[in-house]
Amino acid sequence: IIELGRFAPSQGNCQPWSFIVVRDKAMIAQMEQYCVAVCKATTAKIDYTHYPHGSWKRYFTRLKTWIMNRSAPNALHPVPMAAIKSIAAGRFRVFHAAPTVILLLMNKRGIGIPEVDIGIMGTNIVLAAQSLGLGTCWVGFSKMLNSNKALIEKLGAAPPFEIVEAISVGYPIGDPTLNHISRQTHEIAWWEGGKKEILY
Repeated sequence: IIELGRFAPSQGNCQPWSFIVVRDKAMIAQMEQYCVAVCKATTAKIDYTHYPHGSWKRYFTRLKTWIMNRSAPNALHPVPMAAIKSIAAGRFRVFHAAPTVILLLMNKRGIGIPEVDIGIMGTNIVLAAQSLGLGTCWVGFSKMLNSNKALIEKLGAAPPFEIVEAISVGYPIGDPTLNHISRQTHEIAWWEGGKKEILY
């Protein structure tokens, strides 16, 4: 799986990535606990619905959330925020209780757009795992680990590399081929023979 990730294409063949494979239960538990703690702290800081209507705390927290949303709109999108609240409440496991977690590290000094290269490489890993009958889940919340210096040192993630994603790997429960996830139909501009067509 790692080898197929390693052979992914990248801009200028610069390969701005590194891997840390964690199969140690205690280490995965420690990573999980830290991410849960961050989710709890985040929820406490920005979820103004905890406070009664008309209260100063609700107003101040809502204002703070609005300011944060203006500066980083993707971070406070309803999808990740719902997941953060579920993790904080103990309803959702960060690493899905998988026996293996592959941490994807990115060279911050990589040329071009290293995030795109990491995405391509991660897709290779997911497809390789699936071809072997394994299940995977892309875990963006793994970035939270970067703020724990002791844990990062223990894992061996050293600058200029930082954790940007993780892929949990294990054997799926049930038959994942029966799962159907809907996809949006997007407008496609199709140019051929000097003409443009719109296809769906």
